[in-house]
Amino acid sequence: MASPGINTPLHTTLFPPTLPRLQYALLLSSCTDLLLARLAPPAPALDQDLGLLQAVDERLACYARVANSGTRFMVVVDMYARTLPPDATALPPRATGALVGLRDADLKPAFRALHTAYVRLLQNPFYDPDAAGARARGTSRAFEAEVRRVGETWAVGMAVV
Repeated sequence: MASPGINTPLHTTLFPPTLPRLQYALLLSSCTDLLLARLAPPAPALDQDLGLLQAVDERLACYARVANSGTRFMVVVDMYARTLPPDATALPPRATGALVGLRDADLKPAFRALHTAYVRLLQNPFYDPDAAGARARGTSRAFEAEVRRVGETWAVGMAVV
């Protein structure tokens, strides 16, 4: 997740950490550049679900959403690490196991939950979004716990996270 006007992530969490953190940091940096290029023309002040931002390879895919406040949210999905539940009856039998692809609608509940957690963080009177330094960008424990909960419980086909 990146803060408006700042090209450094506000918060980064890996679920589960399958690749080195540096590799994800480089991926987020390149995806932020793509996001800024896509948003270069003046856009309306509405929520924008940009969908698939970049498919790095057959394994990693980056999805993005921009809130009406300009806050950018990015989710990188590792298709090999995230598996479907074995009782996924709505999907063909060959689709169980590793993910074979995601629709943009599959990530909307996760983005909605992340945006709600971010709004709650901003409502905290002790959080100063304009403060400088790593401590200010460290956010709160409640925010980090909510992001972790969203990352660990999200699955394809969930309507609410």
